[in-house]
Amino acid sequence: MKNVSVCVLAFAILTQSCATILNGTKAEVYVSDGSPSKAKVYYNDNYMGTTPLEIEVRRKEKRQTIEIKKEGYEPISVRLKREVMIGYIIYYALLLDVISAAIDFGGGAVYKVEPEEIKYDLEKQKIQAKD
Repeated sequence: MKNVSVCVLAFAILTQSCATILNGTKAEVYVSDGSPSKAKVYYNDNYMGTTPLEIEVRRKEKRQTIEIKKEGYEPISVRLKREVMIGYIIYYALLLDVISAAIDFGGGAVYKVEPEEIKYDLEKQKIQAKD
């Protein structure tokens, strides 16, 4: 019994902050080159570049938005969602690993950010005729 306890303790120590080590605290969202091409991409109102583009986002953030704009077209806004990866919850519960859970939740490493890829097709702005 002592050997089992030592093995479980050693495993718990060696796998501290498992999600942070495996996933990191940032995720990547790819904005593909849609129609029209070379549209401007904004992340939380900050200009990031033109499509196609990969944006590094923080897993921890609750409210994140990616906007795609091009002159003469209606912009689109995509709100990123975060979701807890259930496997880590099971892992923490089985090992009663409160320390790792606190570190991984605090840094956001247990969250999956969606969508991982954004495809877009902007619509042309409608020109209103003057009377």
